[in-house]
Amino acid sequence: MNDVERKKLLDVNESLQVVNEFRREPSLIELDSVKNVLIMGDTHGDYEVSRKILDRFLKKEDLLIVALGDYVDRGPRQIENVNFLFQKKREYPDKLILLRGNHEWREMNESYGFFNVVKTLFDNDTSVYDLYEDVFSEMPVALRIRKPNVLLLHGGIPIDPAGARTITLKEIKKIPKGIKDIFVNGILDQIEWNDPKESLGTFTQSVRGIGYFFGRDVFDEFMTVNQIDLCVRSHEAFDRPKFFFKQKLVSIFSSITYGIVPQFLTIDENLGLKFITL
Repeated sequence: MNDVERKKLLDVNESLQVVNEFRREPSLIELDSVKNVLIMGDTHGDYEVSRKILDRFLKKEDLLIVALGDYVDRGPRQIENVNFLFQKKREYPDKLILLRGNHEWREMNESYGFFNVVKTLFDNDTSVYDLYEDVFSEMPVALRIRKPNVLLLHGGIPIDPAGARTITLKEIKKIPKGIKDIFVNGILDQIEWNDPKESLGTFTQSVRGIGYFFGRDVFDEFMTVNQIDLCVRSHEAFDRPKFFFKQKLVSIFSSITYGIVPQFLTIDENLGLKFITL
């Protein structure tokens, strides 16, 4: 990275104008048809991986790129990574969708690095981090594509803690923008934090302290009620793509920070899946 590139990547004013793009998108983005979609899992400050995958694929015709969240914390180039993605979103707003992950939240950033990275870079001026928090709160949280018939989100499907009903896509679409605190909207918290567990039938409280582990029965019911064929998520650092629930849910992870080979998934309009690495 030369000095000009680094200066651009650290340009907060330019990068955070992306908030206008996010404000135009609902919490649940719905698309009728996409010929091919490429999906990125967590990148966690892995700027080199984000740059390589977007340089290779972003300008390809008939291809939508979707990132599933967690752009900051833990990794070596957190500001560069998130600013690069924000700048590309401004440049290609209809070709790149950036979903919010559970690390696009202040509570996580204060514990896992991004808050201090920003504060240090800007001479302990925490108001710059506040601008990032504003942008994070406006990001969409899920994408539904009708052809191929898929749902993409960061953590997992939301469930009703009372077990009395199934959450619908209409409820996800109604999640308000601008939420900055955990435990304000239960459906949003679960989308960001829930994890699948193959051995479960229903659900149980997560060991993460937020959200739930969900099992095959509640997952199947959610998919049936909402008429979805495949769900793609990230949130867990498996060393290879991992399928759950008779291959109706797949989990990928895209950060070399965890010592694994970054994984990406492409899906064509006929629901054909192909995993790629850089």
